[in-house]
Amino acid sequence: MINGKRIVLRKIIPSDLDVLLTWENDPANHEYSEVPSFYSREMMNDFVCSNHDLFINNQLRLMIIYNNVSIGCVDLFDFDPFHLRAGVGVLIDAQYRDVGLAKEALLLLEFYSFNDLNINQLYCKISVKNIRSVGLFKSCGYQITGELKSWLKIQNTFDNVLFLQKLNN
Repeated sequence: MINGKRIVLRKIIPSDLDVLLTWENDPANHEYSEVPSFYSREMMNDFVCSNHDLFINNQLRLMIIYNNVSIGCVDLFDFDPFHLRAGVGVLIDAQYRDVGLAKEALLLLEFYSFNDLNINQLYCKISVKNIRSVGLFKSCGYQITGELKSWLKIQNTFDNVLFLQKLNN
C-alpha cells in the first residue's frame, strides 16, 4: 500500500472485478483511448487474478482508494527494465473528478516509481483534445516533448497526440 493524504494506492484484489469491468467497458472512458477495448467478465477476472508484478508483466495497476471506496486506478505499463521507463495512466470514476484526487494519485505513483522502483522516466500520450488530462499531467511537472500527428482514430477522423515526459532528477 502507498498512503497519501486523502487516498491509498493498493494492488488489485478479486473484489475489484465488478468496478474494473464497469470502468473498462464504459464508452465514455474510451473517448481518447489509444486502445478502445472492451472486456468480458472472464477476461477481466483473468487480469485481476494474474500476477501483478511490474518486472514480469511490464505492467502494474493500482487501485485508488478514497474513504474506503475504489474510485479509480493508476497504471504503469510498457515498463522497460533496461532503459528504466514506463508509461503512466490514470482513471478516476466520473463522480470523483475535479477535486484533486487524480493529481494526488499520480504524484504518489511517481514517488513510488522514482524512489522505490528506480525508474528514470515516466511518459504518457494524450489526445490534444483531452484538455483535462493534459492539464493534470502538466500540473504534475510533465513536459510536452512531442506531438504525434493523426495518431488516434476517433470515428472517421484522426486526432493528434501529445507526448509528455517526466524525468527522475
